[in-house]
Formats: sequence, structure tokens, C-alpha cells
Amino acid sequence: MIGERYAPASRVRATPKGSGVGRLRDHLVAGPAVSGRERLSLSIANSVLIQLALAMSLVAFAAMIYLFQASQYSILEMNISDLQNQQAQLRVDNAALQTTASSLQSIQRVDTIATTQLHMTKPDIATFMWVTPAAPRMPVIRAVNADLVQAQRQSQPFAWMQHFATIVQSSL
Repeated sequence: MIGERYAPASRVRATPKGSGVGRLRDHLVAGPAVSGRERLSLSIANSVLIQLALAMSLVAFAAMIYLFQASQYSILEMNISDLQNQQAQLRVDNAALQTTASSLQSIQRVDTIATTQLHMTKPDIATFMWVTPAAPRMPVIRAVNADLVQAQRQSQPFAWMQHFATIVQSSL
């Protein structure tokens, strides 16, 4: 039985030579054992059922890709709408907090809390004290080519302390 499949092509045919079924059977039976892939590809190419199954599987694959993309799109739309709702809620909260902050910082509220809760009093105009700052006069800086001996004397630490004492004395 198995040996009959691989019998040489010179074998007597049961079907007439011109019929298509006999040719296919002769081609499948008469080929050598090495050409199994070729026979398989020919049988797949000539089979309408396999071609139909392949076409249906491609259509099903395309439908699955479409459904995957549609689900991803709907998930992204839901995320966007959720973020928009959160943004609107945060804007409402921000507006409420700003009105609260402005009411807490009002001068009337601060004045009321200072006088009632903290027992502070409002100052009189007679109790104000004006301070006038006195800026000391700074000595004029001499030119770079001034007397070298005098510059050396002024660079000594004792000269610096004397200069500081005159500034403090003039400001009092």
C-alpha cells in the first residue's frame, strides 16, 4: 500500500490519461519522495477549500486588528474625558480657593481679628516716630597715581580702624 504510492510513473493507469483527476493523482503518486514540499504546495494551490480557509483567516485577522484598534481608541477617549472632568473640577476648586484666600486676606478681616482676638489697639498719629537715616560722607578716592607712601600708610590695619572710627563718629 505505501509502496504503491511511490511506484514509478510507467505503471498502468486506472483512469483515462486526459482526465484532470487522473493527472493530479498520477502527479501525486508518481513523484519522487524528495519532492514532498512541491507536491504539498501544488495540492494547496489547487485546493479551493484551503484557499477559502486562507482568505477567511486573513479577513478574521484584519477584523481582529480593527477591533483591537477600536478598543484602544475607546479607552483613550475615556481617559481623555476623565482628564477633562478632572481639569474642570480642579478649576472649580481653584476658583473657590482663590475666593477664600482673598476673603482671608482682606484688610477688614485682619483688623477685626487684631482688635478682637489679639487685643491689639490702633496706633495714634501722636505715637508715630519718624526716623531719619544719616548717611556718612565718604572720602573722595584719589587717583591711581597718587602718593605711594600715603597709600601704604592708608593700607595699614591701624589706618583702616581710624577710618572706620571717623565714619561711625560722623554718623552719630
